[in-house]
Amino acid sequence: CPGSAFRAGVDGAAEALKKHDFTAVIANADPVAFGLLRGFRNAGRKIPQDISLVGFDNNPACEFTDPPLTSVAISRQAIAVSAVETLLEMIENGAPGAEIHIPTELVIRDSAACPLQTIKRSVNFRLSKR
Repeated sequence: CPGSAFRAGVDGAAEALKKHDFTAVIANADPVAFGLLRGFRNAGRKIPQDISLVGFDNNPACEFTDPPLTSVAISRQAIAVSAVETLLEMIENGAPGAEIHIPTELVIRDSAACPLQTIKRSVNFRLSKR
């Protein structure tokens, strides 16, 4: 159920913040990323200033989160066609399973940014080079 993916994101954010120091997260599905967004916000973290966040599926709701969620778009039709073609090849010809590559596209919105530490190092590096 979609609510459980959201809840997993909320809970995952809280757990991850207790155990790890990080500047970015890539979620395996947009509903999980929506929950992560809520969980990080509940913990006082700002997206993308503190943590960059990227989802997967490019759910239409990505445009309406705050901030809009960067996400990886993939064609469900291409997945279905490739899966059926591979299955038919396996059934008809006894072919082994195959590694399938489906093109994706990163849809950049406002939830991902360069980590502040990197910007500070870059500025310090430039200043020290003069």
